[in-house]
Order: sequence, then structure tokens, then C-alpha cells
Amino acid sequence: MSATVPSVPLRVDVLGPLQVQVDGAVVDVPGPRRRAVLALLALAEGRAVTADDLVDALWPADPPESARQAIQTHVSRLRAHLGPAADRLETSPGAYRLRLGASELDLAHARSLLSSARSRAAHDPGGALAQLREAHALWRGPILADLAEVAPVAVSIEECARLRREVTDALVANAVDAGRAADVVDLATATYAADPLRESAAVLLMRALAAVARPAEALQVGRELRQRLAEETGLDPSPAVGELERVIAGGGSGRAPGPSLAARPPTRLIGRAAEVAALHRVLADERLVTLVGTGGVGKTRVALEVVARAPAVTVLLLAPSPTRRPCPVPWRRRCSSTWCRATCSRRARPCSTAGRGSSWSTTASTCSTRSGTCSRSSCPPAPS
Repeated sequence: MSATVPSVPLRVDVLGPLQVQVDGAVVDVPGPRRRAVLALLALAEGRAVTADDLVDALWPADPPESARQAIQTHVSRLRAHLGPAADRLETSPGAYRLRLGASELDLAHARSLLSSARSRAAHDPGGALAQLREAHALWRGPILADLAEVAPVAVSIEECARLRREVTDALVANAVDAGRAADVVDLATATYAADPLRESAAVLLMRALAAVARPAEALQVGRELRQRLAEETGLDPSPAVGELERVIAGGGSGRAPGPSLAARPPTRLIGRAAEVAALHRVLADERLVTLVGTGGVGKTRVALEVVARAPAVTVLLLAPSPTRRPCPVPWRRRCSSTWCRATCSRRARPCSTAGRGSSWSTTASTCSTRSGTCSRSSCPPAPS
């Protein structure tokens, strides 16, 4: 995003139907392809988007020979729609960029508000709660519903949905902590109903219900979660659910006391903001996330920072893995979006990359790597 706000205000909203405002006035952008071009440029958040990428997005199967010319026409028409803000839509060789100020895209603004609220929650809970309310209000309905068939837009829609879950969870948790649980009970109920297998949503609803003196309903949510998980996944909820149930059954307010490990460290975490933010995004969808890495690199410290900002999360320390010896055959493979060199367990025969695009050539079903545990099914073939 641009660091400075240009003279003519321009705002693009994507957390709902696509909407453009120039100098405070709503501008109509007709045509699904033209709207898709605008959405893709806005979602790039100030980065250049190549003409080829726009062509692939709009005509993924069989683009016409005139596709690039059509993109140029759409860009030209978009500049006409932007009027006095037309200079925001910049052209470079083979690419286009929509220049937006730091708060002129609602998606970026919501992300910024969430980050700021997490940072100030401990020393200014009221201010953090106000920021989370502002962020939550930025969603105006189904996200870019008329553009959902455009593949890159569909990916962004999922990312926006994950961000909304993060904002909603933080809003409910902060409201309960601030003694405003009554304000968010309905929101917590709707969030849990939308995804009844998501444990963090269930925990937050239980906390909210207990905080407004409805312990029986809170415990019922816990029982329903256990039953659904058992029937649909064969899994049990995490120990945090059982601990919260015991607190509520004992007359507690709904905030389960975390283990001593979860106490906020006395020192400030520096240089790990990206890792902490990534974990919050993953935890919005996943009930179990494992941090792996060489001893002493800071896994526990990062986990503590996440827990300090998300009380519904529990940290469990795992026993160290058995001693491993390096795999004698170098092996590199695309896994979890990270290039990694594999090491095989003591009992497994070595992995091999003989031949182009070769797969596993041993009886080992998994191979531990610096980025996690790769399985035969989860890792694609080695690149040529």
C-alpha cells in the first residue's frame, strides 16, 4: 500500500460487494470483467499486476487473441470512471498498478486495526475493543459474490473470510475480558453456528455465556462440541475445553486459567511479527498447529506471544523427537510452500530423488523436514 495519501481521496471496498468512492462519491463500475480487473488490482494492495495475469484470470481456459487489447480497454474505461483520481491507475511495461493510500482499501484497514488492537489489548483494552468493533463493521455482506468465479478473486475471498474469523474471535474475547460479554453473545452464537466444528468459536461462546450467567447453556455447547467432533472427525476436543468446562461447572466466570506456560513473558518479542501473524491466520481455521524447528530458535517464545494475544489458544510442550541421522541421499522437494532438505528417521531407509519427478523410493511413509513432516500424499513430485 502507498505510504502517503494522494490529493484526491479514493476508496475501494472489497469486504462485501465491490464499491468505489472518488472524493466521497460512489462510482458505478459496470460489467463483470471490468469489475474483476478493478478487484484484482485493488486486492494486489499496491503491487503491479501483469497483463498476462489479468488475461489468465479473466479467460483461464481459452483466451481470445484480443484478450490483451480487451484488458487495455478495461483499464482505459476504469480511468474514465475514476475521473479526478485516474492517475491512481498506473501503467508500466506489461503491467498495471492501482495506487491506494494506507486506509483506502477496507481489507488493508481491517488488517491494520486487528494488528493494532492485539498490540494494545494488554494496556488499553477499551481502545482495543473499539478498534475491533470498527474492523468487524467493515464487512458489508457476501464478499465479491458476483466475482467468485474468477479464480484469484476466489482465493482472496477465502483469505478475507479467514481475516473476518480472526477479527470476530478477537472481538468476542476482548469483550468478555472487558466485562462486555452481553454485547457479543449473539455474535458468538452466530459464529459458532456457522462452523460448529471450530473449537475456538465454541470456547469463545462458552466463555461469553458463562460471563452472562448462563452456565448451563455454556456447558451444553461443550457437550455438543464433543459429540460433533467424535461423530464427524473421531477426535476429542483439546484439554482447554475440558479445563473451561471445569471452571464453568465450579461457578467460574468462563475464563479458564491457562497453564503457567501461557503467562506473558516479561520481555518484548522482536522481529517475529510475521510468524505471529501467520500463526493467528492458521489458527483461525485449524484446531491443532505444531511448531517445529531446531532447538533454541524461539518456537516456545513465539507460541507464548500467540497465546498472550489469543486466550482461547492453549500451548502444549511436546517431548523432543528421537535422535535423527542425516539422510545420505540429498533430497529437495516442494513441501508446505518451503524448500527443505529432508532427514530420515533412524528406522527409515533413505529417500531418493533418482530420476526426474521421482516419488518416494523407500518403505518410509514420512520424512521429517525442517518445515514439518512430509508424507507421500502431501508432497508433490520433485521439480525437474
